[in-house]
Amino acid sequence: LTLFSQPIYQTIKHYRADRLVQKAKKLMEQKAFQEAFHSAMAAYHMSPQSAEAIRTVARLLQGREESLAFWKLLVTSDEAGIADYETYLRHANQFGNPDHAELAASNLLEHGRDQQSALWLLAEYFLAKGDLETSTQFLKEALSLNPLNEASRFYLVRQLLQRGQPKDLEEARAHLRTLLSNQGEYALRALEIILATEKIDPHQATAYQALLDAIDEPAEAKQIVHLRLNLLSQRDQIEALEKARADVDQNTVEENTEIAKLLRQEGRYEEVVDMLPLY
Repeated sequence: LTLFSQPIYQTIKHYRADRLVQKAKKLMEQKAFQEAFHSAMAAYHMSPQSAEAIRTVARLLQGREESLAFWKLLVTSDEAGIADYETYLRHANQFGNPDHAELAASNLLEHGRDQQSALWLLAEYFLAKGDLETSTQFLKEALSLNPLNEASRFYLVRQLLQRGQPKDLEEARAHLRTLLSNQGEYALRALEIILATEKIDPHQATAYQALLDAIDEPAEAKQIVHLRLNLLSQRDQIEALEKARADVDQNTVEENTEIAKLLRQEGRYEEVVDMLPLY
């Protein structure tokens, strides 16, 4: 009996810990979080090696930096999964804890390169470190895993524009046109960026107007872009500007802002300065 007493005792402890974890999960479903935490902590103290006990405590500490210590315990065990690695890095990024973030990122680099969500988190991690180049590379990897994911494409565009090299800008323009032609949730924002970063001639403005009309967004969300494209598509843009400038006292702030942008694009900086008091 003495020979087997220790293994039996450990088995009983693991069993009781598992029961406490299950109780904690049921209490979480009932939103009895304080009781759930006490139950999960009891399970952890009874069986400190229990991955499920550690995971449950960490989840109950969500939103508190103390959770990082438990996520670290979990990811350094043999029972952590990709979701655990991701949650650990997400929390480490949230609290700006470099030591935990570095460990979490190293785990994801080893285990999560084939997961789009992991690549997004790694991009966020390296961007927070100021490593724009590596962050951009992870966004490219995420897009290559799922070329239909428009969020990956849009945020890649933003970082390519931030890098600002000619090759980056060319790639960003190609992605923007893809987003616009797909007519998805990022189409309007893609068109806004195109108008803000490129010189548009009247022929292009007319073509963009047709694309804008097809975008499934509320009319009020598209109003300012419509105004800008209407001004740009005039045969004689200078004449259109003069007419708009003459009505400056009757225009809305948003309309005058668009007129000022076009005046600046035409190099008419003094007239832009004259409009400043109107804001």
